[in-house]
Amino acid sequence: KEQNLIVNQAAWNVLESRGLTAQLQPADMPEELKDYKGYTMPGGHRLVVCSYVVEYIGMTGKDRITRLHAMDWASGNRIPALLESSAQAVVVPRIDAEENLRSVAILNCTISEEDSYMLRLRLGKNQPQPKRFVWKKNGQKDVILNAKTEDNEVLLEVPNLEAWNLGWIAIE
Repeated sequence: KEQNLIVNQAAWNVLESRGLTAQLQPADMPEELKDYKGYTMPGGHRLVVCSYVVEYIGMTGKDRITRLHAMDWASGNRIPALLESSAQAVVVPRIDAEENLRSVAILNCTISEEDSYMLRLRLGKNQPQPKRFVWKKNGQKDVILNAKTEDNEVLLEVPNLEAWNLGWIAIE
């Protein structure tokens, strides 16, 4: 099983002082991650160093998205559902035994309504292309979402979600 890490500069300094970085090879990082350093380890494992510390209270939406993309790079681009908008929400993908993405729940964890969400989904390696993506909210009519697909990735614009409400996407 792969062991991928994301660490801050202080943790990196400790790893260096103990001689634990000798086998790491610098990796090319995407332009959006220019403030991060990436390394590969023997066996294909990845490590990302965040060159600065952002306290949660001061983290902007852009900082959060960038941090999420750094974590995704460290995982080998395997996070199944990425919120690509700056909304504060909890995203919970459901994966079946064959590693196919079956549904994604979204909880708006703010005190205000969010207009819409951009969500990137990654289908399983052998998952057939779904026929449709259906947005479901309690007490409301189902909405079939327009999907932009590229290889095994799908980009969806998810409709608004009221404060502290939950909706989910059925992948059919």
